[in-house]
Amino acid sequence: MTHVLIADDETHTRLSLSFILESAGYLVTEAPDGQEALDKILALRRTSHPIDLLVLDIEMPGLTGWELLDELEEQNIFLPTIIITGFSDSPKHRKFFNEWHKEFIVKPFTPQRLTTSISNLLQNKKPPGQDGKWEARSSKVYLTEDEGH
Repeated sequence: MTHVLIADDETHTRLSLSFILESAGYLVTEAPDGQEALDKILALRRTSHPIDLLVLDIEMPGLTGWELLDELEEQNIFLPTIIITGFSDSPKHRKFFNEWHKEFIVKPFTPQRLTTSISNLLQNKKPPGQDGKWEARSSKVYLTEDEGH
């Protein structure tokens, strides 16, 4: 079973995302901020259910989403990641959009768009190469507010 960690400081968003993903058959762990997400990723790394995918809000108190991604990279942890944001364009978004293992979903979005993005992201990866990073087999999907009707 795919294990998804949702990191979002908005309780209602986190609970809604959990409900959507649990209903779709995913094992879900929640974190209200980046530091707790990092702690859970590290704690679950060597268990029978490590985190397989990260659904991440960017603007959180304490350790932000960007800082969490930087910290994971420093520790040589590369998780496929879906970034949920209310903003569709920024220099940081463009940087991470160019990395295969990141997708953006711009609010608002439908549950089907979220589950489709997760499925596509997980299907379009292959095991780490010699550098320990995941590599893409196909292009990413960029979701905008106009999609998902």
